[in-house]
Amino acid sequence: AEHIATGRDWYGCRINMARPVLYLAAEGGVSLENRVAAICQEKPELADNRNFHLLSAPINLIRDRVELVRALDFIPGAVFIDTLAQAFQGDENSGREMGEFLSACEHLRDHFRCAVIAVHHTGKDQTKGARGHSSLRAALDTELALDQVDGVVTLTATKQRDFPIGRSLHYRLKQVVLGHDDDGDEITSCTIEQCEAPGEDKPLTGKKQVAMQAFAEALRESGRVRQGQGFPPNTRTIGLAEWRAKCAVFGLTGGTSESAGRMAFVRAKDAALEANLIRIYNDFAWKVVQ
Repeated sequence: AEHIATGRDWYGCRINMARPVLYLAAEGGVSLENRVAAICQEKPELADNRNFHLLSAPINLIRDRVELVRALDFIPGAVFIDTLAQAFQGDENSGREMGEFLSACEHLRDHFRCAVIAVHHTGKDQTKGARGHSSLRAALDTELALDQVDGVVTLTATKQRDFPIGRSLHYRLKQVVLGHDDDGDEITSCTIEQCEAPGEDKPLTGKKQVAMQAFAEALRESGRVRQGQGFPPNTRTIGLAEWRAKCAVFGLTGGTSESAGRMAFVRAKDAALEANLIRIYNDFAWKVVQ
C-alpha cells in the first residue's frame, strides 16, 4: 500500500504511477500505525506518504459503503480491507451475506475504478483455502496465499483470472525499534525483507524415520489435546518422555547405554524439528500439519 501511494516498485513488481490509497484497518489500528512508522523509518523513500490514508476504526462495509464513498475527499487507486471478517460482521458461510459483502466491494471498485484488496484468513484446515462461502473465491480476480515455514514467509499467487500463476516471493519479518515507552521499554514493530526460498526438506531415513514411527504410535495410543497458551487448538500432543519410551520399544534407544540412548533420541528429535515435522513446547510435541 505504501509503495502504491508513493509510486515505487515493490520487489520487482511495477507500479506505474503514484495513486492515493485507502487502508481500512478494521482491527489492530495501533499496531498498523506502528507498522507504517517502521516502514517509513526503514525506507525513507516511502516517508512522503501523503497519498496513504489509514482509517483505523471498526466498519461494516455492507452497511457503511455509501457513507464511506461520500466521506472521502480523494479518489483512491486501491482500497485495502484489513480484515474481511472485521469489515464484514456477518456470517461468512452465508451465500446471501457473502454476496452482499462482495457487492459492497464491487461498489467501491466501480465508483472509484480502483483495486479492492481484502486481507482474509484460512480455516483450521489450510488446504481448503480461505474461510467462508465459496462465492468469495469465485469472485476474486487474484488470490495471494501466505505460508510461513521456519521464519520464511512465502507469498504465492493461487488464482489469477487473466495471468499465469506460480511465481512466489519470499521474505522474513525484521523487527524495528521505534522508541521507548514511559517505562523505558522498547516500542517495536516489523517490516519485511526479501530472502531466499526455504530449502527443500530432506526425507528422514534410518533411525530418524524409526523415531517418527514411534512418535506416531505414541500419539495414537496416549496423545491428547492440551489447553493453554503455547499449544495449538484441537491438536493432540505427546510428552517427550512418552515418545522416548516408545522409541525404546521400536529399538531406537533400547539395548544401549543411557547416554547413547539419550543422544540417539535427541538427534532424532532435532532432525524432526529441522524437517518441520513437529513442534515442541514445555516438553510436549505435536505433528505439524503440512
